[in-house]
Amino acid sequence: MKTRYIYYIILLNMISNVVAFVPLILIGERFDGAIMAILLGSILSTSIAMLFFKSVEVFPKQGVPEILQQHVPFWLRTFFLIFLIPAWFFAGFVTIASYSDIVIRFMNPEMPEWEMTFLFVLIVIFLANSTTKQVLYILEIILVINVPLIVLIFIKGLTSPYMDWFAVRQILTYAWSWPSWEALSAATYIFTGYANMIIFHRVFTQSIPLKWFPVVGGIGLLNLATTFFMPIGYHGTIGVGSYIYPWVTTADSIRMELGPVERMVFIFLLLYLSISLLSTLIHWHVGLKLVESLISPSQEEKKKKRFQWMVLACFGAFTVIWDVFLNEVDLLRISIWWLSLRLPSEIIIVLLLYWISRKVKRHANTASSNGR
Repeated sequence: MKTRYIYYIILLNMISNVVAFVPLILIGERFDGAIMAILLGSILSTSIAMLFFKSVEVFPKQGVPEILQQHVPFWLRTFFLIFLIPAWFFAGFVTIASYSDIVIRFMNPEMPEWEMTFLFVLIVIFLANSTTKQVLYILEIILVINVPLIVLIFIKGLTSPYMDWFAVRQILTYAWSWPSWEALSAATYIFTGYANMIIFHRVFTQSIPLKWFPVVGGIGLLNLATTFFMPIGYHGTIGVGSYIYPWVTTADSIRMELGPVERMVFIFLLLYLSISLLSTLIHWHVGLKLVESLISPSQEEKKKKRFQWMVLACFGAFTVIWDVFLNEVDLLRISIWWLSLRLPSEIIIVLLLYWISRKVKRHANTASSNGR
């Protein structure tokens, strides 16, 4: 596969979190270090991602399960896989549950939320059972269609006369406040799309050139800053804290008077419907492949397909059941806890991969020296 698909995976995670809880967490910390969290999170996440790609380039066409199988004890590989499976399931669950709540609130309040969640789950399950290459092709098609329109909404919002830059400058006076762990964890999640390469690296023979990767970090920083500052510019430094989904209400404040649809919120919600489902598709596809790496299902095609459907059905059933019993406040609390745990876990896994890659390089250099 071409390396552009790696950028697609990273970009998807950046733009999909506009509608999730990352903006809400950062805006909640706007007076207590959110700006510093954005700056530090951008530097930290870019560095972690570069270290990850530097590590896995030693193992072309191999995912993390194969790398661990060859270089660490069985019990350690099993531990990591058992830990990673629920992490990737929950990443998709948070996205689909939050967007289901958004659709019910702003587009179809008459429909029971569990039915909306069930409909989204069916779509994701159907697509998540595709091959890894097919998932990447779906990713490319949706991003090529949606990203230009999303950028247009951002530009329209930033240039609107209703955008109050004085409120933005006022928030900037709190830039030197030290961030909380929750804010830093939320800020770094924007950049963590690279982590999906633990499975998708199986279809790549080469990694992306790292000398240009800081540009990706800069794009992520710009995206994160826009995600944080635009709602403040539209709703004020105090009023912005009154919203559960600040970006949806911000999109509802953007007008395109001469456009086919004046209220941009409808275009925004439709665009992010496909983005949110695509993000869940990526996460659950990775989760499915991690389960297969752990349990090793039968290689007979019919039995393997049945096993894949069963795993995805479990993902979907848990999502619908949890969505019935959890409200948006519960989901926010769980998301904060999960994000806070994700960051150190991500660092540990990347450091382990880096140690393995250094060991492999050292053995290769020793073997070549002995052969001379």
